[in-house]
Amino acid sequence: MSLIALYIMGEKGLISLKHLLQNIKPAQLEFVMSARDKGMINDFYDEIKNVCVENSVKFYDKNDSFKQEADYGIAIGWKWLIKNEKSLIVFHDSILPRYRGYAPLVSSLINNEKQLGVTAIIATEEYDKGDIIAQLTTSITYPIKIQYAIELVANLYANLLVSIFHKIAENGTIEKIKQNESNASYSIWRDEEDYYIDWNKSAEYIKRFVDAVGYPYKGATTNYDGETVIINDCEVVEDINFEIRDAGKVFKIIDGCPYVICEVGILKINNVIRYNSKDQIFPFNKVRTRFHK
Repeated sequence: MSLIALYIMGEKGLISLKHLLQNIKPAQLEFVMSARDKGMINDFYDEIKNVCVENSVKFYDKNDSFKQEADYGIAIGWKWLIKNEKSLIVFHDSILPRYRGYAPLVSSLINNEKQLGVTAIIATEEYDKGDIIAQLTTSITYPIKIQYAIELVANLYANLLVSIFHKIAENGTIEKIKQNESNASYSIWRDEEDYYIDWNKSAEYIKRFVDAVGYPYKGATTNYDGETVIINDCEVVEDINFEIRDAGKVFKIIDGCPYVICEVGILKINNVIRYNSKDQIFPFNKVRTRFHK
């Protein structure tokens, strides 16, 4: 029997692990490794560890010293180099060869893609260029928040993981195909600056952006009246004709909700919290103000 190890993080890793243990014998799983993720509000590290303990699966932290090796390693949401395994399978949040690289799910939502997907590939030294083992996709409609998108993708991960386990158990090996390089595209890394809203975009674009970087990520940020705030929820409303469109200016406030002029369209801001005290709702009472980066 081939020995398989899991390197998993986040909610996708947790859901995949739970689904896997419902469909295989725990003995088929050599060990699980996880790690803390400071970039997430909830990294699901403790939940992953608890599932392993409850099912008598060996659990390791990334910083633990160990020498165990497996025939296959499978990485879900993993951020570091894995050297030990004879064959390493990586799960990627896109329909490869598109969106190779960083944060493909967030980039896909911002770009208004109509399908999300997961691809399992053989790991290579270059960004997500490995041979494809399997893919699963799901159609989506907008608006859609990142938390729900993660749940959809996590279910794809879970089903794909079980399928690969069964293939390895039955055949001791897996089939794979080359990626079509002519269709390849890349998603670049994101940092703190990438959470800021660009008001010189359309209202529809900004709405997708706010939804794509919200919980469990840090949220879309902007500056308003000398303070940095986080916009949690907004909606596109009917546009009107401005002789000069000053993107970011507040046009009116109704029931405490500012209506903000965008490069194209108007955005109604429904929920804003202070950046430095995230449990406090930000009050709006001045029209002659503007949002800016």
